[in-house]
Amino acid sequence: MQYYIGIDIGTSSTKAAVVLPDGRIIARTEKSYPLQHPLEGWAELDPYALYDALLSCLQQLLSQQENKPAFIAFSAAMHGLIAADASGRAITPCITWADTRAIGQAEQLLQTVGSSWYQTTGVPMHPMNPVAKIAWLQEQRPDLIQKTACYCDIKSWLLLQLTGKAVLDSSCASAMGLRNLSTGSWDETICAALGIKPYQLPEMVSTQAIFFVQPASPLYPLIRQVPLVTGASDGALSNIGSGVTGTERVSLTIGTSAAVRVMVPGTHTDRVMRTFCYHAGGDQYIQGGASNNGGILLQWLRQDLLRTDVSLDQLIPMAAVIPPGAEGLLVLPYLLGERAPIWDPRATASILGLRQQHGQAHLVRAVLESICYNCYQILQVLQEQYPIKAIQASGGFTQEPFWLQMMADISGLPVQVSDSGTDAALMGAVITGAAATGTDIIQPGDLLPDQEYLPDGTRHLVYRQVYERFQQYIRHGLQC
Repeated sequence: MQYYIGIDIGTSSTKAAVVLPDGRIIARTEKSYPLQHPLEGWAELDPYALYDALLSCLQQLLSQQENKPAFIAFSAAMHGLIAADASGRAITPCITWADTRAIGQAEQLLQTVGSSWYQTTGVPMHPMNPVAKIAWLQEQRPDLIQKTACYCDIKSWLLLQLTGKAVLDSSCASAMGLRNLSTGSWDETICAALGIKPYQLPEMVSTQAIFFVQPASPLYPLIRQVPLVTGASDGALSNIGSGVTGTERVSLTIGTSAAVRVMVPGTHTDRVMRTFCYHAGGDQYIQGGASNNGGILLQWLRQDLLRTDVSLDQLIPMAAVIPPGAEGLLVLPYLLGERAPIWDPRATASILGLRQQHGQAHLVRAVLESICYNCYQILQVLQEQYPIKAIQASGGFTQEPFWLQMMADISGLPVQVSDSGTDAALMGAVITGAAATGTDIIQPGDLLPDQEYLPDGTRHLVYRQVYERFQQYIRHGLQC
């Protein structure tokens, strides 16, 4: 039986699936790991926990199949930084996109070179930018800088363990803040300004580059001679896996974080740095914005504020009985600072309009609405340039019909969902792997949406008024 394996390495877990040429997923596994916060503002992953999760997922799937896969293709989260020594050993944790320790360095760079470097690379200057993290290491941990042989992201470090080669696809490389949009190579000026030598960066390769497992890997007996396709970033692959490869539909992903993206030919940056522009593969780029505050806000609400054993699967339906606007309760969702569209790492969350009649269900509804409002802000920036007519949803929030309908009502646009909604990035990796190896796979564009949520005009008018209030609070700096 011919089959493929797609892998999506995320912030909270690694997912892997066995996919058939007709696009069906016949086996799936997931391995979670903790996001660690040793100090305020720090958000780290243990690189070896990531590696163990990758090995575990692959070993489990491969043990269930009688033959080897035609290929294995990779998707991974962006903006992580892992410093590796000459032996490939990680000498730092993975400093993730959610980490704000480099806020001072990011602000200093923003004041001096932030605008020009953004136009060069497409990556806004913010603590999530690996450039700021490298500057932080140089100031705070010069001892580690001296030992660093390679500045890796999540995927390049894992591929280094699997293949023995320090390589990084051009899509994930775009998110490093060091890739020149015009030349497609590492930018010499920025690297020189940061004191980065060319040999301290992975070799940049195509999203369809193929490598093979090294004999030293514990997976060698299982996947010897199986093509390992580099793939792309989770953002780019979510668009590809959802079939959102133009500008009339926008891809909206809400998982731990959230992102709104379109795919466009060529590079497009924003004059006031509200959006990113990352390579997707070939001549295609994704333009959009990512939010720090997606499902992680709901997790915090349940575990730390409400301190309840009631699951989110039970809490979210409770919110459905509360009317739109949560009876005056409004949340500014910036628990982890924010990326798009305000790019303010110092922004904080607020609960506004709290009164005696408000209970758990009101809080849950207000949080859900706040995540949608922030995503809608990003969508509106893209609507300034593109004729967006529908939203294609992906990520964990596709499991919540009430939340999907809420997004349709707030945006005034249809929200479409496919069966692969929770696995869009993983499916995008498989599609990329099939293209790289010349094998067959059904394309998402060949499939109709499995479900469509149409906006309700009456609720949309209510939400418009609440959204205006949401924006007024942000403009007046009341997120404190």
